[in-house]
Amino acid sequence: MAKYFNLPAWVVLLVAISIGTFAAISGKSLLADKETEIWLHQYLKNDSGKFVDVMLKAFRQPLTQINLMAKFISVQPTLTPEEYNALVLATMKDTDYQYHPISLAAFQTTEQRLQHLWSYGIAKDLTQDQLQSTLNSLHRAATKYVNQFVYLSDKSHDLLYVAKLVQQQNNEFLFVSQLDSALLETALHLQAWPKNIDIEVRLSTSQENIHLLSWQFGEIANALSPSVQLKGSLHQLDFVIDTAANGFYPTPVSHHASNKLFGQIIFFTLILCLLIALLIFKEYKTTQRDKTLVEKLEQTQDQLTQAQQNIKRTARLAIINDMAPIAAAEITPAITQSIKAIASLEERTVNLKAKLEGGKVTKSLVSNHLDNALQLVRISSSQLMSAAESTYNLEQFANDLADDPVRKINLQIHVNVIKSTFQKTFKHKKVKFIENIPADIELNTHSGSLTHMLCILFNNCIEHGFNGKTDGIIMIEAFVDRKTQNINLRLEDNGVGIAEDKIEQVLISESNDAHSGLALASLLVQEKLAGQIQIKSKVGKFTRVTVSLTSDLSKQKRR
Repeated sequence: MAKYFNLPAWVVLLVAISIGTFAAISGKSLLADKETEIWLHQYLKNDSGKFVDVMLKAFRQPLTQINLMAKFISVQPTLTPEEYNALVLATMKDTDYQYHPISLAAFQTTEQRLQHLWSYGIAKDLTQDQLQSTLNSLHRAATKYVNQFVYLSDKSHDLLYVAKLVQQQNNEFLFVSQLDSALLETALHLQAWPKNIDIEVRLSTSQENIHLLSWQFGEIANALSPSVQLKGSLHQLDFVIDTAANGFYPTPVSHHASNKLFGQIIFFTLILCLLIALLIFKEYKTTQRDKTLVEKLEQTQDQLTQAQQNIKRTARLAIINDMAPIAAAEITPAITQSIKAIASLEERTVNLKAKLEGGKVTKSLVSNHLDNALQLVRISSSQLMSAAESTYNLEQFANDLADDPVRKINLQIHVNVIKSTFQKTFKHKKVKFIENIPADIELNTHSGSLTHMLCILFNNCIEHGFNGKTDGIIMIEAFVDRKTQNINLRLEDNGVGIAEDKIEQVLISESNDAHSGLALASLLVQEKLAGQIQIKSKVGKFTRVTVSLTSDLSKQKRR
C-alpha cells in the first residue's frame, strides 16, 4: 500500500492512527450531539409543545366566540341585546375561559357604516368614540379578507383585536373580540409556562405579515443553551416560538453508550492499523521477492544474450573454419604448380646456358626456350593470382565475420564469391546455380552479417533442401524496390521443402530442427541488416526465401 503513494510505511501507519483517533473523537462528539437532540425532542420540545397547545387554546377562544355569534345572528337576526346576552351565556357558560373572559361585539354594516347590534364584556368599549378609529381599521381590514379572521394590536394599551366580516344573504356583519394581552400573558405565565424552559413568542398576521406582539418568559439570550424553534399558524395568525433550556439539563441516559462507542472505535482503529501493518509487511516481502526475481531474470536475460552472441560468434568462426580448408585446397595446388613451372624454367635456362657456352646455341633453340619460358611464366602467374585471390577472399571473410564492419558491398561479386566457395565444398552434389543479380546493385551494410546470412541460406539449400538428392537447382536474383528503395534478394531451391506449419516455428525458435539456422538468419536480418525475411515452401516442390534489405544502413541510423 505504501508504494502506491510513494510514502514510507511509518507515515501510512501514522496517518491511519490519526484518522482512527479523529474518527473516534468525531464519533463521540456526534453521539453527544445526537443525545442532546434526543433530549431536546423528549424534554425541551415536549414541554414547549405543551405550552404552545395551551397558548393556542387561549387564542382559539375568541375565534370560537365569533363563529358561534355568527351562527346565532344568522338564525335569530332580530333578537334584543338582552336576548343575545342570555343566549351567549347559555351557550358559552360551559366553555373553559380560564385565561381571559368573554369579550365579543357585533356590528351590522349599513351603507358603509357600522351599526352596533350587541356587545359583551370588555368589547363594550368599542362603542366609545375614542375607539372609533380602531373599529374602522378593523372594518377595512376585514372587508379585504371576507370570512377570514383579521388582527389588530394596540400595544399602548396591551390590547389585541380579532375581527371577522361575515356576509349572510343581503346582510353584512362584523364581529369583533377584544383580548387583554397583558392579562393573557400573565395567565400563561402562571398556569402554562414550564419553569425549566425560556420561551419567546412572536405573533404576526398571515395576510400582510404585520407584527402584533411579543411575549418573553424567562431569559432567552443564552445562545449556548440547547434550543428549539417552533413555527405555526392559527386562522391567519402566525406564531414563532423560540425555546431554550435555562440551565436545567437532565443527565443523558446514554452517556455510557458514548464512552463504549468511543472505546470500540479506538479498538477497531488499532485492529485496522495492525491489518495495514501486516499488508505493508506483506507488500515489503513481495517487493523484495519481486526484486530478487527481476534481478535473476535480468541476469538470465544477460546470460541468454551472451549465449546468443556466443552462438553467433561460434557460427561465424565455423564458417571461417569451413572456408579455410577450401582456400587451402586452392592455394596449395596453385603454389605447387607455380613452383613446378619456375623449377622447369630454371632447368631449361641452365641447359640453354650450357649450350651457349659450348657454342651449340641455334636460333630455333633460343626461340623454343623463350616460348617455353613465356608459357611457364604465365602458368606461374595464373596460379599465384588464384592463390592470392583465395587468400584475399579468406582474409576478407575472416575480417568481416570477426568485426562485422559497415562497408559498401557489390552484391553480385559478394554472392559469387560465397557461391563459388559452396560449389567447391559440395563437389559431391551436382548443384546448378542460376544467378540474376544486376552488377550495379550495391549495399552499405554490415558485411559480416550479410556474409553470415548468405552462408546460412546457401547451406540450408544444399545441406537440407537437397537432403537425399544428388542434384538440384538454386536460383538467386536481386532487384531494387522502386517504392522503398530497399534491395530484395530472393533465393529459391527445388529441394524437399518445409512443412507449412513449421515455417513460423523455424523462424522464431533456435531448436534442433534441421532448419534451425533459419532462425539465426532471421535474427541477423532484423537486428543487423534492418530488414525483413519471408519464407514460402511446398513440401517436395520448393523453398523460397525472400530478404528485404536496407540499401544504406548508415542513412537509416541517422534517421
